[in-house]
Amino acid sequence: MKRYRYRDNITNQLNYVDSISPPSGGSVKPNTVTFIKNIISSSGGGGIQTFYINLIGNTFTTISNTLILGTYSITIKKQLSMEDAPCGSFIVSKIRTNETANIIEFNNTTSITTDEKIELLWSVSDNLKCRKINTLNIPDNTYDGTYIVNIT
Repeated sequence: MKRYRYRDNITNQLNYVDSISPPSGGSVKPNTVTFIKNIISSSGGGGIQTFYINLIGNTFTTISNTLILGTYSITIKKQLSMEDAPCGSFIVSKIRTNETANIIEFNNTTSITTDEKIELLWSVSDNLKCRKINTLNIPDNTYDGTYIVNIT
């Protein structure tokens, strides 16, 4: 078993995590693997946390449940480069848990063919979430899949 040391670039706390090997004949739960990937990718990169999320239809997906109050710069793009896939960059500020975050879209590129774009939401006492929305209300899953979210 290998032990990883990382510094949380948001809280500046030094943390440790042990690598996980699947039990004989078993497998590690996907949530555990995702958690470990997020921890390790947040340990470097000059304060950048990277998350991989699945966006399916127009359902909200939690980006992170570890963000503390503050202001963040967020970019979101499709993991596998795909022409015309929606992407965006945002500034998100939340200073109280009992209030909704203020979200400013810097660049939110809408798909020309499906009219899909990215939407963020950080509600009262909730986690930061993301989804694809279609302003024409036409069901379309063309750009479903894994998206990369970078938070600084």
